[in-house]
Amino acid sequence: MSNARRRSSPLGIGIGAMLIMVAMVFHLSVVTVHSSPPVGIVIAAGPAHAVAPPTMPGGSDLPGGIVGQVCPQDRVTIIMKTRVDESTLWARVQLVDQGAACSNSRIPVGSIVFLDSRLIGQETTNPGAPPAGAAPTTVAPVPAVPQPVPTAPPVPQPAPTTPPQSDAPGTGQPNPTPTLPPPSYNNCQADPYPDAAPDYPIKIISINKHTEVVTLQNVSGDLVDLTGWTMCSIRGNQTHDGIGGTLAPGESKGFPYAGPGNIWNNEEQDDGALYNNRGQLVSYWDD
Repeated sequence: MSNARRRSSPLGIGIGAMLIMVAMVFHLSVVTVHSSPPVGIVIAAGPAHAVAPPTMPGGSDLPGGIVGQVCPQDRVTIIMKTRVDESTLWARVQLVDQGAACSNSRIPVGSIVFLDSRLIGQETTNPGAPPAGAAPTTVAPVPAVPQPVPTAPPVPQPAPTTPPQSDAPGTGQPNPTPTLPPPSYNNCQADPYPDAAPDYPIKIISINKHTEVVTLQNVSGDLVDLTGWTMCSIRGNQTHDGIGGTLAPGESKGFPYAGPGNIWNNEEQDDGALYNNRGQLVSYWDD
């Protein structure tokens, strides 16, 4: 049943007949352990441990606790073999020589232990013993399965935040962006819906009718281009020339009238209306 080559233990001629009988009973043989390191050793007992092996009904030895390791190319002497069932065969062996080290917990030379018969070439399905004198097959160590290299967990990135908005009075909620009314510009005629002007993104801060200067402020968070915008004097249905350029967020700027003569009525009410380049009423100033 052993796949390993049998060879007689080096017994001296002067050893008595009793030792010869023991060798015949236990079929002593030296084989090389074939396995990838480290190989688990299952020991039942041995003279060095003074522990009786567990026994099945009928007197069959069974393996006990794990006590150490053997390595590829270690050499053992087979003392006996114990078949637990049709698929499990154990060999009771004594370690007689050590190969290259593969573990810090390997058993010392002389230990008597149980080995899975597959580690020394023993068949576990009992297919039949090889011819006497067959050379043992040396099994190359199986390379270790490569383990994945651990990777650092991704660093959490802070979620983008939006700029805070001022709260609507009495609501505790941010002010929504004002919506501009539909286009209503009509050559500086009186606007039908002056109260619809949101004063956003540009607000008329003041109109100095004596100096003919209109002051505007950017109340939004964005740069505003005033190209194409129109500032109207409602009383005279006139355009306040000179509105243009850009206003940065929060910036206020005075725009003097750049046309001929004067347009703002200093004696009577003269409201002002500011339209964007799409004709929408952006801001309205009540005189």
